[in-house]
Amino acid sequence: MSVIKSKRTLSPIEYTYHFTRTYEYMRVCDSLGLKFNLKKTHITKVSKGFTFLKVRYRVTATGKIIKTLTRKGIVRMRRKLKKFRKKVDEGIMTLDNVYDSM
Repeated sequence: MSVIKSKRTLSPIEYTYHFTRTYEYMRVCDSLGLKFNLKKTHITKVSKGFTFLKVRYRVTATGKIIKTLTRKGIVRMRRKLKKFRKKVDEGIMTLDNVYDSM
Protein backbone atom coordinates (compact mmCIF):
# COMPACT_ATOMS: atom_id res chain seq x y z
CA MET A 1 0.00 0.00 0.00
CA SER A 2 1.47 3.31 -0.98
CA VAL A 3 0.92 6.57 0.82
CA ILE A 4 0.62 9.80 -1.13
CA LYS A 5 2.64 12.43 0.69
CA SER A 6 1.51 15.45 -1.29
CA LYS A 7 -1.56 17.36 -0.16
CA ARG A 8 -2.93 17.99 -3.61
CA THR A 9 -6.62 18.37 -4.27
CA LEU A 10 -8.56 16.05 -6.50
CA SER A 11 -9.12 17.06 -10.07
CA PRO A 12 -12.74 17.28 -11.20
CA ILE A 13 -12.33 13.99 -13.07
CA GLU A 14 -10.93 12.20 -10.00
CA TYR A 15 -13.63 13.67 -7.80
CA THR A 16 -16.32 12.51 -10.23
CA TYR A 17 -14.78 9.04 -10.36
CA HIS A 18 -14.73 8.68 -6.57
CA PHE A 19 -18.24 10.08 -6.24
CA THR A 20 -19.51 7.64 -8.90
CA ARG A 21 -17.84 4.69 -7.17
CA THR A 22 -19.41 5.69 -3.86
CA TYR A 23 -22.80 5.98 -5.52
CA GLU A 24 -22.34 2.50 -7.05
CA TYR A 25 -21.55 1.04 -3.61
CA MET A 26 -24.64 2.69 -2.20
CA ARG A 27 -26.80 1.24 -5.03
CA VAL A 28 -25.41 -2.28 -4.48
CA CYS A 29 -26.03 -2.05 -0.73
CA ASP A 30 -29.53 -0.74 -1.37
CA SER A 31 -30.28 -3.71 -3.64
CA LEU A 32 -29.17 -6.01 -0.79
CA GLY A 33 -31.50 -4.26 1.63
CA LEU A 34 -28.70 -2.41 3.43
CA LYS A 35 -29.11 1.29 4.10
CA PHE A 36 -26.42 3.94 4.60
CA ASN A 37 -26.97 6.32 7.47
CA LEU A 38 -25.61 9.47 5.88
CA LYS A 39 -25.23 11.16 9.27
CA LYS A 40 -22.88 8.38 10.42
CA THR A 41 -21.16 7.43 7.16
CA HIS A 42 -17.99 9.38 6.47
CA ILE A 43 -15.57 8.97 3.62
CA THR A 44 -12.15 10.13 4.70
CA LYS A 45 -8.50 9.69 3.86
CA VAL A 46 -6.91 6.68 5.52
CA SER A 47 -3.85 8.80 6.27
CA LYS A 48 -5.96 10.80 8.73
CA GLY A 49 -6.72 7.67 10.70
CA PHE A 50 -10.09 6.40 11.87
CA THR A 51 -11.70 4.41 14.67
CA PHE A 52 -13.73 1.29 13.95
CA LEU A 53 -15.02 -1.18 16.56
CA LYS A 54 -13.01 0.39 19.41
CA VAL A 55 -9.75 0.14 17.40
CA ARG A 56 -7.87 3.17 16.07
CA TYR A 57 -6.26 2.65 12.65
CA ARG A 58 -3.38 4.87 11.49
CA VAL A 59 -1.03 4.76 8.53
CA THR A 60 2.61 5.70 8.96
CA ALA A 61 4.69 7.55 6.37
CA THR A 62 6.10 4.20 5.20
CA GLY A 63 2.61 2.82 4.58
CA LYS A 64 2.46 0.52 7.60
CA ILE A 65 -0.96 0.24 9.27
CA ILE A 66 -0.92 0.58 13.04
CA LYS A 67 -3.86 -0.61 15.14
CA THR A 68 -4.26 0.61 18.72
CA LEU A 69 -7.10 0.01 21.14
CA THR A 70 -9.08 3.03 22.25
CA ARG A 71 -9.02 4.02 25.90
CA LYS A 72 -12.79 3.52 26.20
CA GLY A 73 -12.50 0.00 24.79
CA ILE A 74 -9.77 -0.93 27.26
CA VAL A 75 -11.73 0.44 30.23
CA ARG A 76 -14.87 -1.39 29.11
CA MET A 77 -13.03 -4.70 28.75
CA ARG A 78 -11.39 -4.37 32.17
CA ARG A 79 -14.76 -3.71 33.80
CA LYS A 80 -16.23 -6.70 32.02
CA LEU A 81 -13.37 -8.95 33.14
CA LYS A 82 -13.73 -7.80 36.76
CA LYS A 83 -17.43 -8.69 36.70
CA PHE A 84 -16.68 -12.08 35.18
CA ARG A 85 -13.98 -12.73 37.79
CA LYS A 86 -16.47 -12.01 40.56
CA LYS A 87 -19.05 -14.36 39.01
CA VAL A 88 -16.45 -17.13 38.60
CA ASP A 89 -15.35 -16.74 42.24
CA GLU A 90 -18.99 -16.96 43.38
CA GLY A 91 -19.57 -20.05 41.22
CA ILE A 92 -22.20 -18.37 39.04
CA MET A 93 -20.08 -18.74 35.88
CA THR A 94 -17.41 -21.16 34.71
CA LEU A 95 -14.27 -20.23 32.82
CA ASP A 96 -15.77 -21.78 29.69
CA ASN A 97 -18.71 -19.38 29.97
CA VAL A 98 -16.28 -16.47 30.30
CA TYR A 99 -14.35 -17.55 27.18
CA ASP A 100 -17.62 -17.92 25.28
CA SER A 101 -18.69 -14.42 26.36
CA MET A 102 -15.54 -12.80 25.03
